Amino acid sequence: MGYEKLLEIDSVQVILGGNGISNMGWNSFIKKWIAMETHLNLELLDIDFKSLEQFRALVLYYIPHKVVDGSVKRVLKA
Repeated sequence: MGYEKLLEIDSVQVILGGNGISNMGWNSFIKKWIAMETHLNLELLDIDFKSLEQFRALVLYYIPHKVVDGSVKRVLKA
């Protein structure tokens, strides 16, 4: 699946493993998602990225984000 196809998906959950989307494509998608320009119904995005450090360096550059301690549990109450 490529970047253009990703933009066409309108789903609450998107789970992708072994996709053909470039780091720049992921960066652009996440920026559009944060700006509410795409995937307004998306609640879960699960992508297979081998290294968290590489993901931060190659995909999350220029995207404000916070690294949270993995032992912290968050529960969303609606």
